[in-house]
Amino acid sequence: MVVPVGTDGKVSLLNGSGRTDALIDIVGYHPMSGGSKYASTQPQREVDTRITGDPLQAGRTRTLSLDAVPGNASGVVLNLTSVQPAGGGWLTVTAGSAARGGTSSLNLRAGRITSNRAYVGICPGGTVDLFASVSGDVLVDVVGWFGPTGLRYVPLLPIRGFDSRTGQGGASTLVGGRPETISLQAAGLPRAARRWS
Repeated sequence: MVVPVGTDGKVSLLNGSGRTDALIDIVGYHPMSGGSKYASTQPQREVDTRITGDPLQAGRTRTLSLDAVPGNASGVVLNLTSVQPAGGGWLTVTAGSAARGGTSSLNLRAGRITSNRAYVGICPGGTVDLFASVSGDVLVDVVGWFGPTGLRYVPLLPIRGFDSRTGQGGASTLVGGRPETISLQAAGLPRAARRWS
């Protein structure tokens, strides 16, 4: 998701009821000037492993060429869907041949269908790498990209800005009805950023 950042570099989190942990991974930001620009598109399916008969294998990287993305793009917005994986785990997507960070793009649940939107930098060849901790089918749809035209955006290697389980980011478990304000600048988000993703 993309949300505005306060002038003090903070955002608020609110859990409707009960107590829960939360994680925030920062993958980029929209500056007032500079950066790539965002162009949206109708969703375009790049892969559906149910059709190709080649599900992702646990612990193995799969490189995906993004045919729907122009050659001058620097990043892409994807809808990721996991279909009945072998177990609970995670899937991460990074620019082709880039090092994997310590974040997930999609959390997987055994035997379930889950989905998430991911903002990902792409390599000059127009590829991204998929890596899953468990085997299963996956769908990847392109819904937009970043390049020389559109809204401004600066992609980052994903960094974890908040994790209530460990206290990272300055807050603990979220309590129902009580908002928590956290600083994203402490995680490395520049003061010039007005939105984060």
